[in-house]
Amino acid sequence: MRNRIIFIVLATLLALTCLAGCGASEGSTVDELIAQQEQEAKHDSQFYSDTQMAEETAPVGDITGYAPEDIDLDLTTLSATMVYSEVNSMMVSPEDYVGLIIKMAGTEASYFEENTGKTYYACVIADATACCTQGIEYELMDGYGKNAYPADDTYVTVVGEFITYEELDRAYVRLKNAELIQ
Repeated sequence: MRNRIIFIVLATLLALTCLAGCGASEGSTVDELIAQQEQEAKHDSQFYSDTQMAEETAPVGDITGYAPEDIDLDLTTLSATMVYSEVNSMMVSPEDYVGLIIKMAGTEASYFEENTGKTYYACVIADATACCTQGIEYELMDGYGKNAYPADDTYVTVVGEFITYEELDRAYVRLKNAELIQ
């Protein structure tokens, strides 16, 4: 019985912590929260409409030959909440995804690491409320060149093979031999 009470208390604390981390700002009224949710829904609707339109005009496989049937996991077909959850799952259990061809869409982000002398590029997605983000590094396949990487904050769609690797004594994930879908 005591273990059950402890479990319930811990579960409640965890739930409250999650809500506080991604919840509304303090002092928000119900009307403000409803307006915020409506704005987010409108943004998500426009985001996915733009994604679909961009994908309809961009053939898959310009360089690598990834065809639609080669894609094992297409994150572009999922809702914002499901995409964020799936990417989080990739970070928690990367071994379940190694070798899969993944397609994802999000915002371009780059980072220069002085210790390696390399610039790293990622496709970053946000959760449904846009308060939390998660990204996956990608490396374009040979044939693109360094100037092919889009500017930061550009909307990108990327297809590549999910791998893990170690660098500077840490484990990372990446989409290797990635292809940009324009």
